Amino acid sequence: NDVPGPSISINNISVSAGEQANFTVSLSEPAGRDFELDYNTFDISAVAGQNYVGRSGTLAISQGSSSASLSFDTVSTGQTEDLQFYVLIGSARDGNGNRYGIFNSQVGVATITPAASRLARFDIEVPSTASVCNSPTISVRALDGSGQLI
Repeated sequence: NDVPGPSISINNISVSAGEQANFTVSLSEPAGRDFELDYNTFDISAVAGQNYVGRSGTLAISQGSSSASLSFDTVSTGQTEDLQFYVLIGSARDGNGNRYGIFNSQVGVATITPAASRLARFDIEVPSTASVCNSPTISVRALDGSGQLI
């Protein structure tokens, strides 16, 4: 039996820790009808609840759409190496519960890279004179490469 609908795939991505991991579910042609598919996240070296917010659910794709997005928050933990998790998509079906579409790729891998430090330098202000009676006020500011306060 031929299954109606487009080929369905999900991409692999790379994201800095603390940023959102945005996967794209792509269709080979615009959807001929509304349909939905299930998704779930799984750990590789990243740990759900520690390095990213894992979850499962259903992604709805509207008639006429040729792509949809799945987004997952990542957490900046100070890791020094790349970490990975993956998203598995499956069970594509139309509103009547009939199979819709053929999976070309069901697994999207997210690589979470260590967060780049924005810190470029500290700006320290110390008064040129001091008094025995009053404590001096010293200010320290953290600045990025363009001199903006972090």
